[in-house]
Amino acid sequence: TAKRFLVERGGNGKETNLLTFVKHSFSFFAESFYAMNPYYFIKRAVYVTVVLIVFLQTLDLYGSENHQIDSLKNALSTESLQDSARFIANQNLAIAYVSVNIDSADHYYDEAIAFGREQEWDLFVGHATFNKSLLYHYQLQQDTSIAIVKDAAEHYRKADYLKGVTNCYFTIGTYWANFEQFDSSIYYLQEAKEIGEQIQDSFYLHRIYNNLGLMYQYVGIYDLSIENTLKALEVKEALKTPDVGRAYVNLGLTYSSNEARERAIFYFNKGRKYGLLNKDTALLALSTKNIGNEFASLEMFDSAFVYYDNAYEYFKAIDDSNSMARVYLSYSEIALIRENYDIALTYAETGLSIYPKVNSVKRLKVGLLIKLASSEFFLSKNGDRNYWNNARIHAEEALALAKETALLGYEGELSELLFEIHRELGQFKKATYYAGELSTINDSLNRAERIKYLSEQQIRFEAEKKELMIQSLNRENELKTASLAKSEELRSTQKVIIWLLVGGIVIFAGLIIGIFRLYKQRTSYASRLEEQNKLISNQKEEKEVLLKEIHHRVKNNLQVVIALLELQDSALKDKQFSEAVKMSQQRVRSMALIHELLYKNEDVGKFNFSDYIQNLLKQVRNSYANRDTLEYTLEFEKNLQFDLDTAIPLGLIITELFTNAAKYGAGSDGLTKVSVSCKKIPEGRCLLTVRDTGQGLPTDFELSKSKSLGVRLVHKLAKQLKGTVDYHFDKGAVFSITFTHD
Repeated sequence: TAKRFLVERGGNGKETNLLTFVKHSFSFFAESFYAMNPYYFIKRAVYVTVVLIVFLQTLDLYGSENHQIDSLKNALSTESLQDSARFIANQNLAIAYVSVNIDSADHYYDEAIAFGREQEWDLFVGHATFNKSLLYHYQLQQDTSIAIVKDAAEHYRKADYLKGVTNCYFTIGTYWANFEQFDSSIYYLQEAKEIGEQIQDSFYLHRIYNNLGLMYQYVGIYDLSIENTLKALEVKEALKTPDVGRAYVNLGLTYSSNEARERAIFYFNKGRKYGLLNKDTALLALSTKNIGNEFASLEMFDSAFVYYDNAYEYFKAIDDSNSMARVYLSYSEIALIRENYDIALTYAETGLSIYPKVNSVKRLKVGLLIKLASSEFFLSKNGDRNYWNNARIHAEEALALAKETALLGYEGELSELLFEIHRELGQFKKATYYAGELSTINDSLNRAERIKYLSEQQIRFEAEKKELMIQSLNRENELKTASLAKSEELRSTQKVIIWLLVGGIVIFAGLIIGIFRLYKQRTSYASRLEEQNKLISNQKEEKEVLLKEIHHRVKNNLQVVIALLELQDSALKDKQFSEAVKMSQQRVRSMALIHELLYKNEDVGKFNFSDYIQNLLKQVRNSYANRDTLEYTLEFEKNLQFDLDTAIPLGLIITELFTNAAKYGAGSDGLTKVSVSCKKIPEGRCLLTVRDTGQGLPTDFELSKSKSLGVRLVHKLAKQLKGTVDYHFDKGAVFSITFTHD
């Protein structure tokens, strides 16, 4: 570092830099002297002394390096210098110039490469070309660097130096990974893997397996990620490499992405034990934090807090401010889930105070600002109006940063939050703007998911295609080897009677040709059958993706309708009209929720009805001011599922009856208790029961003659299900709907 400070790149400038260095050092020293602060005076005196010692050592290094360059130049000027020595001198000059003058280093690499090509020294040219690529890599000229590495690989291949070819492909794959071009990275890492396995090069193989595991994890192909990460672990454990612990963490992350929580925790614990054994605090901190994440995902929040607290202490020990702030982000997220908004706000503010000003992660800051704005939003809704403006400011700051870093998921979350904030503030023009932004972002996310899905399918197809090609070549080589061995045996045992067996050989050859043709025909038929099966499978997957996208689009459109109804409700002054609009909102929400569940479900035709009703009633309950006195219980048969044509009418019926109970079903104790049950009964039918603890309907009430819109709607929907509606009083109103279930 000192040498780079003293020597300007592209020229010597030694005297100028020396004077500048001394001037700044003693100015720094003098400032504390004039300030008459003994502590800082002594501290800076020590600093200047240490820097001057480094400076004097650097002068020696600088002088010795210049001496080496001069010696190599003198050697090159010698006409009698041998060819190999001339090549080595040019390459060594390039290496010597790397830290002094990049252009000169590039020049001498070109000289060495040109001379090596003249002599057809492919191995040496490969070494020099690979070294030259590093010059451009460190200058961030990645396209040029990758092109030069490919050139190096060709020279290594000509020299039959497969270890060099493996290194080149591994390097290119790693470069592409750094630029998040995961498809290209996987392609070159697969090439490196094939050659590495061919020559059994453990030095590169465990690195190749490890990086391939990470790349497949990033694109969501978890089976191949696990396969390659396990191979990396096997080689690392055999070699006893120091990064075995991080391989365990990578494997845990893959299982976590696949929602295999127990397996993820198992491997994170292995990484944690390895960190304890080797006193690797960074690995220990990372493993502990990831275990906390898994417990948080399982909603075991107390356990998650224990691991987060431990992880924070480890991160603090290694002064990792980004990770310390990330722990507070997790604290805030759990507090929000528990609806402890004051605590969530404190955690988010603490995380932002820890967040570093340099070497910081922008995605982390966006996350902290979202938690801060969300906490302020909920505190405002609960009555503390002072937080509204802060919530808006922090949400807008987070959105600007999310757009700057192209975080589409965060942009959607923030647009939805800003829509809610402006709607509550009565700023309907702004609210409408953010509703439109949310719709646009959702469409972009859908396109991105579709592109990612197709990309993943292409990667998997290419991998399987290459595997089949390798197997086919192996079978062909085995057949050739067997055929050659048989021919040799025949020639050695039949020299004397060869002419007597000409006829037999002709017949035998004809038989072999016939068998071979039969084999080719069967292989061709099997290949066509396999291609047809793949085509059918791909069409099925594409159909499911399109159906999911349709459900997602319908859900988004229904959410826009809900938003418009909310805006309309805000503008209405007539209470009766307002109630009607709110009831319409509940009906639309029940339909939107179904499409959201179908979009997320693996089977786009059916979904768990119990989960749907749980989410639906939670939404309806939260929309009422008396929600604190409104309780409900659900009792559904296990794994009860309905198709879309049955689920939508049932959801609307339950919404109507639950809403009626919320309004009129309060008992003498002031509490409204509602129970909803659904079970199968004989003859392929189901019974839905909704009861409350209120005073019930008037004694002269006749269900069939009621003019209430809600009751008429329940009747119509029951008829749509080929069912009937009954009402009776049993310590409260009891509605029973019997309907057909296929």
